[in-house]
Amino acid sequence: MEFMVYMPPPTLLTVRPNFTIDGAVNVELTSRLLGLTIVSQIGGPCRCSARFTNFANGDYLYFSPSLLDFGKRLCVSVADQIVFEGKVFGLKAGFSGGVPDLTALAGDRLEDLAMVRRTRTFNDVSDADVVQRIAGDYGLTAVVDLGGPVHQVLAQANQTDLEFLDQRMRATNALYWVEDSVLHVSKARGQLSTAPTLVYGENLRQFEAAADARSQRTEIRVTGWDVASKTAISCYANASIVSAVV
Repeated sequence: MEFMVYMPPPTLLTVRPNFTIDGAVNVELTSRLLGLTIVSQIGGPCRCSARFTNFANGDYLYFSPSLLDFGKRLCVSVADQIVFEGKVFGLKAGFSGGVPDLTALAGDRLEDLAMVRRTRTFNDVSDADVVQRIAGDYGLTAVVDLGGPVHQVLAQANQTDLEFLDQRMRATNALYWVEDSVLHVSKARGQLSTAPTLVYGENLRQFEAAADARSQRTEIRVTGWDVASKTAISCYANASIVSAVV
């Protein structure tokens, strides 16, 4: 299967992705590739889903852990440019009446933060201090460009380290991402000065629009604890409050 990279019109470049497992290039994976999806984002783990033919010459190909296995480093490059690098965290076998297939699911180092759930408190720390603490827990180096106050108490209540990190970064309007073993955090610089123009059928190949009533709320409540005054915090906003300010 060929991997299509869409460039600004009128250029359409057709290339084949290359796979590296634990530092070793594997040409066979490229030739047996059925589908490849890579989701790259700032503010969450980057993920890769690669589906391969899993049967040839009367036998299965990738059920042995010698090649594709949990924890192995997976690198995908296109035209000598690395587009994904991470660890395999899932394997999925498919049997649909045709040739069996195997899908390798991988994520970058932020996936490690989603594996540990904790309840703990941080005392007299800034959000930059919290980032350094979390990065150190996973052997990551933190490069932090983040201001903000020192908090008397920050509580991580039954959250994964990734959920807690994401919560604090949203509270400070900061962006975070991982490159190799470095956790980067930077204050958001606002919107792009010039918004790109996307035209369906030209530089926009596909899009979806959806409305989901399950995500709508009639009321939002926020509760907490004021450490200084030793009093509970409870606030809410409903439709009437929103209507009054619109």
